[in-house]
Amino acid sequence: MSMNIIVNFSGESIAQISDDAFENVISPTDVLIPEDAMSVEKSNVKPAKLKIKKTNTNERYTSKILREALEKFTEGQNAIVDATAHQVDAVGQLTNILSEVSETLKKKNDILQAIADAKAVKAEAAMVRAKAEEMKVTIEIIKLKNELEYI
Repeated sequence: MSMNIIVNFSGESIAQISDDAFENVISPTDVLIPEDAMSVEKSNVKPAKLKIKKTNTNERYTSKILREALEKFTEGQNAIVDATAHQVDAVGQLTNILSEVSETLKKKNDILQAIADAKAVKAEAAMVRAKAEEMKVTIEIIKLKNELEYI
């Protein structure tokens, strides 16, 4: 198993660590030097002239994941808002349709009531005609009776 020595920019040894654990410990401000390179005197180790951001790769990756998750969450929330708006529109349309059905049923009820009233009037007229007919018959009977009495 090879070992690595972690040194900071001033060349001081910070830790000796195995390859397996190395990925979990190193930070962007540290420089990895293989163990066999330690035979060089410390005075020959020069500070690295690298511009290294202070953010950890894991932090950037985590930020990216969180940003993507937030975007997905926002998209989901927007979809919910859109769906709710469509539901509200659908309920409004359904309310309008039900109102029209109600008006149509009222009109139908009024027509049926008018038909029933007309039938009642027709029945009354038929009764009046029947009474008139009965009276005619009664008058005929009286006339015939009078004629019989006259003879």
